[in-house]
Amino acid sequence: MSLTNNPKEFFQWLETATEGTLFAFISEWHKKGESSEELISFIEFLREKAPPLSLSDLVYEKNAEIGVSLHADLAYDCAGTGGDKSNSFNISTGTAFLAAYAGLPVIKNGGRSASSKVGSVDVLYELGLDLDISEERKLEAFQKLDLSFFSSKVSSEYLLPVKNLARKYKESCFINLIAPFLSPIELQGQIIGIAQARWIPVIKEIARYFIQQGYRQKFILVHSSEEFLENPSQEPKDETELKSLVLDEFNTALPSKIIFISEYEQEFILNPASESFSELALTAARLKDLEGGNTEKNAQILLKIFTGEAKNSTLKIKAETLTLNTALMLLIKEDFSLFHDEKSLVKELTRNYVKLKKILETQNLYEFLGELRKYFTK
Repeated sequence: MSLTNNPKEFFQWLETATEGTLFAFISEWHKKGESSEELISFIEFLREKAPPLSLSDLVYEKNAEIGVSLHADLAYDCAGTGGDKSNSFNISTGTAFLAAYAGLPVIKNGGRSASSKVGSVDVLYELGLDLDISEERKLEAFQKLDLSFFSSKVSSEYLLPVKNLARKYKESCFINLIAPFLSPIELQGQIIGIAQARWIPVIKEIARYFIQQGYRQKFILVHSSEEFLENPSQEPKDETELKSLVLDEFNTALPSKIIFISEYEQEFILNPASESFSELALTAARLKDLEGGNTEKNAQILLKIFTGEAKNSTLKIKAETLTLNTALMLLIKEDFSLFHDEKSLVKELTRNYVKLKKILETQNLYEFLGELRKYFTK
């Protein structure tokens, strides 16, 4: 039996594998293409090693200490596979803040960077949030502010050698595909950005499996690519554009495939730079407009958006992108059957976008960040 469908033997082998043999193995597996069956076996093995906790169980155990009661199991997450090599700023992290501020209960799962330049945890620490606090404090933050951050234990305890290799060589591998499904908290639903088109069928199958098993109720999947353009540009691309013509985020640079999965399933191709979204007067972006930088720069980008200082053209595009992704994430709490055609979907996205834009224009999310810091401090 191959190690790709026998996680128990894989992790036993991992204990003695050299860096060279491990890199060769994960590279060859990734080149061949990971199947949903293989990845599900790994996910189930890791769930058994570190079982995700339900909010209701946590509240029952911790209620005496924190003195709060939470809506059992009502939490959502936004994550991406990574691996699009776009070096974009931390869009999903910013989306978690804005969605929670708008009233969606969010528990964000994230980690240090692997194939990406700056991971969610990296930028959170730069924003002044210490994630090495107790579960009690994280739960209290969630109760008071509808937002908290938990990191998966399996990433640090079982997948660390693989993550270190991915980080060292900035290469994608099987952990890109399973990481979004390894939240340490059971969730109501997730929005997952997918970096590569060939991963879409695999992620869809895993999402369906999670719903069948009762691990989740809903998923929204997103993949952006030039291939969805009606008239792809034949003009030479600059160096930045040549790096990648895909994104695992909703944006105005490229059209996106949006997939809704619950008991109801529907797919759309949406282009926010098209006439369908004309009411929002969005700026057509280039991929390089969405680039971030190091941890400090990415934190500063989010702070400028949170404080309404995203005035120049590039920062304005970043703010629009973050708002678009949040508008999409807010749909996770809706009945997906309501989006029976593109017109109904665009109408709801537009409504959400207008509401969120007003929040960014009139509210100060820096104060919201300050409230979070009170909990995420030792």
